[in-house]
Amino acid sequence: MRCLHISVSIKNLVSIAEEQVAPGDALRRIHMDDRTKSRYGTWSVAVMTFCPELETRLRQGDIKFVSIALKKGMRSARSSDAHRLKELAGRFASETVGTQIGLDGDSKMDRGFNHNKLGRLLIPVEYIKEYDRDPICMRERVKGDARYKVTAHRSPAFLYEDPDDYNPKHVLQGFLRGKFLVFCFRAIFTGPRGSIRGPSMIQTPTRTGMAGIYGLLTVTVPMIAYSAVQARFALSEQQTWTGNDGAFSYEVFFETLLKVFEVDRNWGKETLSWWNE
Repeated sequence: MRCLHISVSIKNLVSIAEEQVAPGDALRRIHMDDRTKSRYGTWSVAVMTFCPELETRLRQGDIKFVSIALKKGMRSARSSDAHRLKELAGRFASETVGTQIGLDGDSKMDRGFNHNKLGRLLIPVEYIKEYDRDPICMRERVKGDARYKVTAHRSPAFLYEDPDDYNPKHVLQGFLRGKFLVFCFRAIFTGPRGSIRGPSMIQTPTRTGMAGIYGLLTVTVPMIAYSAVQARFALSEQQTWTGNDGAFSYEVFFETLLKVFEVDRNWGKETLSWWNE
C-alpha cells in the first residue's frame, strides 16, 4: 500500500479487483465516480502484481481472505514504517538542522511543537521567519491561535530544500526536496543503512528496503507523498496513528501533495526527475 495511497477503502479495492478477475456484479456493491473507479482499478492491478496469491484467491471466490490480508498488510506496513522512523527521527533531524538532537526512543512527548528544533521543521513554511524571531511565541500560537492553525494545506518547512529561501511568489521552489523528507524516504524504501549516506534514491535498492523486496526501480508520486506523511508523523508528538493531528489531516496532506503534481506538470516532471537521478 506504500506505493498506492495513504488511505484505501478495502471494500472498494476488493470489489474492483474481483470485477477485474471475474466480471460479474461486484461493482453493484459499491458507489464511486469514474475517476475514483479508475484509480482503484490501477491500484488493484498493482496489488495483484505484487501478490499474485490474492488474484488466485479472488478467482476461487475467497473474498474474506483477500479483505483480511489487505487490511492486515496496510496496517502492518504503516505501523512498521512509523516505528522505524520513530527510532531514526532524532538522527535525521540532527543531520537536517546541523545540530545534535536527542529524542526519547520510547515516548514522543518531547516532539512536535514541544521541541524547538522539531517545531521549526513542522512549522508552516510561510511562518518560518516569524518562528526564528520568537520560536516560543510561535509554538504557543500554532497550538492556540486560530489564525496560525496548522492544517494539511499549509506546507511544513521540512518539505523544502532550504526553508530560509522560501518565496511566497514561487512556492514550489525547492518543494519536496527537503533533507528530512529524503532521509525518511530512503529509510522506508531502501532500508535504514542507506538513509543518509547510501545510494541515491532507489536505483540500487538493498534487500532490507521495500524497493529491494518488490524490485521497485522508479520513484513515484505516491511514494514521495507517503514518505512525507510518515515523516510528518515521526516529527509529531502523536504516540499512535489516528489519521489526524489536531486540525492536520494526514489524508488531506497526502491528497494535496498528489494534486500539486497534477496542477503544475512541468514542475512535477522536474521534481520526479530529481528524485530519480
